[in-house]
Amino acid sequence: MQFKDFEIRPVKPINGVIDPKRFELIRWYDHNPVPVTDMSTGEKKMSTRSCYVVAWLEWDAKEPCFDLKSVGLRLVKDWVDGLDQFIIRWCEIAAICMEDE
Repeated sequence: MQFKDFEIRPVKPINGVIDPKRFELIRWYDHNPVPVTDMSTGEKKMSTRSCYVVAWLEWDAKEPCFDLKSVGLRLVKDWVDGLDQFIIRWCEIAAICMEDE
C-alpha cells in the first residue's frame, strides 16, 4: 500500500523467509542513475529510484495492535501531512487480517 513516496510492505530478510507479522514503512527517493543487480535474477540494470526504512510495524497479538518503531528520528524528519492517517488506515485493515489468523 502506498502514500506519496511512502509504502508499507512485508519485511524481506536476506534468507527470504517473510514474517507475516512484521512490516516496514519505507520512503522512496529519486537519484542519478546507478548500476544495480536484481537479486532474484542476477540481471544488471540501471536504477534511478531507491528506498530506505523509516519505521517498522510489528503485530502484537497480546494487545492486539501494531507496535510502531521509528528508525532513529526518520519518522519525524520525513513526516508529511496525511502520513499519520495512511499508517492508521493501513493498521486498521491489516488488523482485521491478523485477528482472523
